[in-house]
Amino acid sequence: MRTNNSMRPLLRAAALLAAIIAGPVHAGALPDVQNVMQLEPEGYVALNKITTPLLYPVHTGKPYNTKFLLSIGRENLPPDLRKLQPDLEDINEFRVHALLQQFEPYLNGRMEALRNAKGYLVPLQAKLGEYDFQRRRFPLSLNMMVTKPKSPDSYHCAGAYDEFRHTRLSACVSATNWNNQNKAFQFLAIDDMQQAEHIKRQLLNKQAGFYFLMQNDGRFRVVDNAKMKYGGFMEPTLASGVLPARVIGLLLVDHTNSAIILAGEMTP
Repeated sequence: MRTNNSMRPLLRAAALLAAIIAGPVHAGALPDVQNVMQLEPEGYVALNKITTPLLYPVHTGKPYNTKFLLSIGRENLPPDLRKLQPDLEDINEFRVHALLQQFEPYLNGRMEALRNAKGYLVPLQAKLGEYDFQRRRFPLSLNMMVTKPKSPDSYHCAGAYDEFRHTRLSACVSATNWNNQNKAFQFLAIDDMQQAEHIKRQLLNKQAGFYFLMQNDGRFRVVDNAKMKYGGFMEPTLASGVLPARVIGLLLVDHTNSAIILAGEMTP
């Protein structure tokens, strides 16, 4: 179990996080990094509205709609490319074609990173209960982005690589060793009440968030039916494929500087 060097008061909290929510710690399972920006050189790619849908063309070799991908995933583009994206709606197809060439190096780089990835940084939906002042911990409820109906299972799905009949097409990642009934990661234990209050405030203000660190755990599976449809009436989306992955740890990340505040390893 680690804590960021700049957050030494959380050392006790980090130890409790490992002991209570993650069980015995197994050395070497998590990369030894202090910031999530250091994860990609270790083989872990952050999944977002650009990289998640690109899992489909990466694993199938099929083409994708660049303009549509960039439109849906605009918020996850680097700042310089984000400024260019609205110009892709220009009615002059020659200008649009020229602009798309400027996105190619970035997209090719993202696809190459996904081809070589051994794992992923996956954002979670999280809810903290009220702090237990006797046990010095929060109840913690986690979900990946898309919940499977009548099931404890959930999936990470984001963005879209194309659309068909007004339905977005994307890809998802499923957890092979975790669902929201799993006993791992049910509590966030923080001994220092001042730090506990600070972290809860960060989470409420969206200045911090929880992420799974996951490793590949099987082959990408193409889905040929509508069972993996989500997004409702406003944003109907079909998952065209699912990549199985194993949870190896839970990270709490400071969104203001990408520092890892706390990290707990998953039990086998």
